[in-house]
Amino acid sequence: MRFVNFIKLITTIAENAAKYRQMRDFSLLNFKDGWEIWLQCEAYFSLPNSKQYEYDRGTQYPYPYNKQKCDFLITRNGVNLWLEAKVLLREDIRSLVKRFISDLTKIDAIDLNGDTNSIGAFAVAPLMGEDLFTQDIKDLFRDTSPVDIDKIEYLAVQPNLPIKKGKYNSTPELTKGDIIILYYVRL
Repeated sequence: MRFVNFIKLITTIAENAAKYRQMRDFSLLNFKDGWEIWLQCEAYFSLPNSKQYEYDRGTQYPYPYNKQKCDFLITRNGVNLWLEAKVLLREDIRSLVKRFISDLTKIDAIDLNGDTNSIGAFAVAPLMGEDLFTQDIKDLFRDTSPVDIDKIEYLAVQPNLPIKKGKYNSTPELTKGDIIILYYVRL
């Protein structure tokens, strides 16, 4: 599975969660890793013909990075898609960005030896009134992320509305209640 297809899958899950108010209604609950595991399960059951895919959570990266684990590993026909995920509901925007940058730092250090594998990171969170695109937050990316800010992209999802998408470095008009997906892939 290619990373772009996976992000489309996550976008569909986010649209359905927004439509059925899952993320908003349950955002009062805050259980450790619960939303990340929920998203992993939703992703697995949403894979087209999931029997063609091997899917694992918490898999160790290949040696010499095997002291670290990835959040998702999807394999099809011997090709791996390594994914780091953050699903945050009750944290402020700055915390979301710091945790996403932590995943970017993690995957930036891993060398997959130029094979057909790809590695990426994404973060999913409802927009609760704080602006993810302020200069202060963009400066946090520029100052602490190992990844060029121009390579990070976003999607903003609301049910029954067109998906807003673009480069993170832009300044989109977002609405409270949008579910934001930040993502980066390194092929």
